[in-house]
Amino acid sequence: MKRMSAIAVALLILAGHPEADAALRDRATLPPDVAVNTVYLSLEDCPPTKRDELENALRFIVPSLSSKVYLADQIPLRIEKTNLLRLDLAGLGWESTYPTVIAQQYVPSYRPDLVHAKAIPLVVSGLWFAATVVDPIEGGNAGDLLLYGGKPPATADDFLKFWGIQNDADFVFGMIEGQSGVSLQRIRLIENRPGAKRNVGWLTRDSAVVAADHDPLETLPNKVKFDAQEIIVQQVKWAGGRSGYLQSYFLANGAGKAQVKAPANIVVDHIGLRGPEIRNTFSCIVCHTQGINPPTNDQFRSYIEAGAKVAFLKKDEQRRVDQYLTSDVAREVVDCQAQYAAGIRLCNGLSPEDNQRCFVESIQTFDQDVTLAQAARELYCEPRDLSLALAYYSRTQTLTGRLALLAQGQAISRNQWKTSYQFAQGILYQWQTHTP
Repeated sequence: MKRMSAIAVALLILAGHPEADAALRDRATLPPDVAVNTVYLSLEDCPPTKRDELENALRFIVPSLSSKVYLADQIPLRIEKTNLLRLDLAGLGWESTYPTVIAQQYVPSYRPDLVHAKAIPLVVSGLWFAATVVDPIEGGNAGDLLLYGGKPPATADDFLKFWGIQNDADFVFGMIEGQSGVSLQRIRLIENRPGAKRNVGWLTRDSAVVAADHDPLETLPNKVKFDAQEIIVQQVKWAGGRSGYLQSYFLANGAGKAQVKAPANIVVDHIGLRGPEIRNTFSCIVCHTQGINPPTNDQFRSYIEAGAKVAFLKKDEQRRVDQYLTSDVAREVVDCQAQYAAGIRLCNGLSPEDNQRCFVESIQTFDQDVTLAQAARELYCEPRDLSLALAYYSRTQTLTGRLALLAQGQAISRNQWKTSYQFAQGILYQWQTHTP
């Protein structure tokens, strides 16, 4: 109860969101122990034609940022006859971390009236949440704070330990990918490890130059040195007698230390939704449509099938190589993809392809240039009112160059709007309170 006091304070300062009253009414219908841990995401500032996609994206993103298993309490619930999605912070395990994330990442830009009150709003933009929290460049460590209870893993070992991923050589499979679509060298070692939480872990080892001790074919079976790695862990979700996987991601350097983005001289995001660098979680979701991407070329098997012989001085070395590099990784990929598809269906009923489309379209909606109509949606007013407010202000004061363009019907970039938002908010408030 004490950890949620910020929300209780915020209830006194809710002016500014058109659905605040609806949120309060819905909250009042809940038992007190549930209500105190209830907050809302709104679809209101998303263009009407994109709200269904955003809702589906949020029904996937929100549970993906919870380390808890019971999915039924993690899926955002649409409140009838509103654009509100209800979140159960206790069900998500976000009781202490959600207030921190919103206070650090959302309030300063979008609810500056709450900064000094040290409060968070009951209603937060769902469009902002979807586009920001899963991207460490845009939202800092917000996603990791939510997922790991305020204690994000600092190293690959921390990440693997949190998810219970094992490293018993008898149960670890590997393969040498020879035609990677991510690695600039095309060659990377991929490893599959079992987990202790009904899950599976996948690791890559990538290098800027694949040669000598940085070449997996020269360091059999899995002694290759590397400069960077991506780790994917399946997390089990369960609801209504059915289960499936969602995924968590981690990027690390050669020493195993966390990276928010991977070096572009080693791996590259060919989809490039927000540029060529692979950003943790955000880029991984976009790339891994079906969960685990199937390898396109098994270089070691091709090497053997071409007639090459691999000789070892010791029988144990041969056994280890055979066991590690000729295991059935392909079947593991298929099984994990099926589980991931099942997990997505439990979240929003979509196929992996449609789920990824909704995710991408929500990001694109947020990232596209901001028109007068979109600016008005985010200020919760009509475009005509915003236009009049800007015109009224410009009669006696000087507008910024970007707001002047917006007033003339020209779109500005998302970043330009972000830096203009508070100023525009003040102008609108002044016009609303000082004009008849």
